[in-house]
Amino acid sequence: MPDASGESLADAIEAALRDARVAASEIDAIIPYGCGVPAIDGLEAKALERIFGEALPSKPVVTLAPSIGATVAGFGTIAVAVAVKCITEQRLPARLNSAATGRLAAAAAPSEPRALRHILVCTPSLGGQNSAAIISRHA
Repeated sequence: MPDASGESLADAIEAALRDARVAASEIDAIIPYGCGVPAIDGLEAKALERIFGEALPSKPVVTLAPSIGATVAGFGTIAVAVAVKCITEQRLPARLNSAATGRLAAAAAPSEPRALRHILVCTPSLGGQNSAAIISRHA
């Protein structure tokens, strides 16, 4: 079961930001797991709130589960590929079937062009093996 505070995932996100030498304010979009399991989604939301604070609602979220399902162990690879595609095309994909997203900018929306330099990919788990990566476009 994930820790109820989201600390483990938040620690993973902080480590990814540190490794990439990127500030949280420089993140242009977030790809969370967002699988629809309340325990995991709640963990992610708490971790993202800890990292981004009041800026969280301004960070667009790329939702994959409504389009491809919960791919479990395969999610990280798919999410990184989507982040690379977003950065390459400078475009956010459409968001489908997202509702009740709280403070996350994850409601259903059409695809849109967006200047993207850094995208955060999160992969929490019920087993506690949380990870995060920053996918960046280099000048």
